[in-house]
Amino acid sequence: MKLEMPAKVFAVFVLVAVLAAGCSSRGSSEGEGGGGGVGVPSVVPSSVAPGNPGLFYSPEVDSSAVDDSVPGFVVVDDDGREFRVGGGVPVLDPGECDDGVWVQDPGANADLVADCVRLAQWQRGLAESGDLSVDDGLGAVFRLNWGLGPITGWAGVGADDEGVKVLNFSDVGLEGPFPSGLGGLEGLLSIDLSDNFFYGEIPGDLGDLDSLVVLDLSYNEMSGSIPAELGGLGSLKALRLNGNQLSGEIPPELANLSELEELRLNLNDLSGPVPRRLGELEKLVSLDLSDNPGLSGPVPGEIGNLVELEELAIADTSITSIPAEIGDLASLKLLALSNNRLTGTIPPEIGNLANLEWLDLSDHPRRDGNNQLTGSIPAEIGNLTKLKRLDLSENQLSGSIPAELGNLGNVEKLYLGSNALSGSIPPELGNLFDVVRLGLSQNELTGTIPSELGGLVSLESLSLGDNRLSGEIPAEILDIPNLSYFNVEMNDLCGGIPEKVYRIERYYISDNPRLRRSCVTGELIPIEDPLGCEVAYSPVTGECETPDTIPDGSDSPVFDSFVPDGEQG
Repeated sequence: MKLEMPAKVFAVFVLVAVLAAGCSSRGSSEGEGGGGGVGVPSVVPSSVAPGNPGLFYSPEVDSSAVDDSVPGFVVVDDDGREFRVGGGVPVLDPGECDDGVWVQDPGANADLVADCVRLAQWQRGLAESGDLSVDDGLGAVFRLNWGLGPITGWAGVGADDEGVKVLNFSDVGLEGPFPSGLGGLEGLLSIDLSDNFFYGEIPGDLGDLDSLVVLDLSYNEMSGSIPAELGGLGSLKALRLNGNQLSGEIPPELANLSELEELRLNLNDLSGPVPRRLGELEKLVSLDLSDNPGLSGPVPGEIGNLVELEELAIADTSITSIPAEIGDLASLKLLALSNNRLTGTIPPEIGNLANLEWLDLSDHPRRDGNNQLTGSIPAEIGNLTKLKRLDLSENQLSGSIPAELGNLGNVEKLYLGSNALSGSIPPELGNLFDVVRLGLSQNELTGTIPSELGGLVSLESLSLGDNRLSGEIPAEILDIPNLSYFNVEMNDLCGGIPEKVYRIERYYISDNPRLRRSCVTGELIPIEDPLGCEVAYSPVTGECETPDTIPDGSDSPVFDSFVPDGEQG
């Protein structure tokens, strides 16, 4: 019987590829706190064997039918080697680590023997506690692989003669208390136990792993505080503790991680201020503290010292202000500070972030934030010519929309809705040829809708509702080929309703009392009348209207479907 490897369990073997790419976190979605993972260079030496991929259940094998009381059966790996496998998950005996099978020439490889003992103790504890099942992927790994042949071929273990270098059990359904004793595996370069069901506190002895480059415990059920001892990991490049239940303050000792490039503490229950000392992490490329509602106080100005930083996400917290020093982050590509408790003005120094692609200072009503930024939109934002997303919606911004925003030639999503902006819509916005969604609704904008918006050839969604706009609906806008959402309701528009409006998939034109009436005389404007109606023909119903049934621009269909974030603004 030849056993093939299930796809899920195969993940534990792809060590070099996973490490080279950097393990990205679950969830980052287009949205608040988003941002992709930062690639960490491979930390696996060529001498490290990443485990033997040839010893797993075949889909044809029914593990539930295996009787633990029988001696077992013979399986053959891809190289033709035979192994006798019993029922159930074997419990490893740490004493076998020096018998010459798991560690060849144990006398000459004392470090590897010591590491073998620690792994066997961990596996024994899991097996005896019932956390390893013959029906789950990890149970199959231990059942067929651990204890069969040298430790350098055990699943999920990368080792050489000097000891264990890599542990990778990402997303294999491991459940139980966090393993103790890993701090004794002194040669470890990478620990990836992400996407499992570990619980308990993070042991402080992990801080003894001087060579560790990657520590990924993300998306488990870890609780308690972040150990200050982790500040002793002098070689660490990536620390991912996101997606747990960690509490307490961020230990300032993390500032001692002088080689750190990626710090992800998002999706926890951390509280207190953002430590000023994080500004000492000069090599940091990605920092995500989002979704920690208890984080409070200002963003410290020392953050401006992180000149290598490309991603800064502190969304869905309780931080209160943006420092001017944020304009010193010359490498920054993503700045996500949405759904917080921000007050004050937007610092014009943000306009210095020449590489910025994503700027989100919004406060979406579906979340629990309370951003209340005031003052005007800095004209300097028009300098951010690489920007692809700009979201300042749901604040208390006032003044006019800067004409300089027309310089954002790469912007695809521009949301300024639900503020107190006034004045006219700058015709320069017609230069945004890549914009797909433009939201300016729920402001106090006046004047006419610029016909220049008809040049937005990529536009799919235009939201101008709930303002004080007047004049006619420009025919040029209705010629945009992919426009599928058009909202101009609750304004003071007048004039006829172009028939092209009705061809748009989702249009909202109600609550414009003067629509269908002359902007000059106020008289009803007849429209195309193929039925010879006495008053007017409705292209919506296909029937004649009477003076009593002519709607005041309220003939848009009723939609119960969800309006995506930003389209309303």
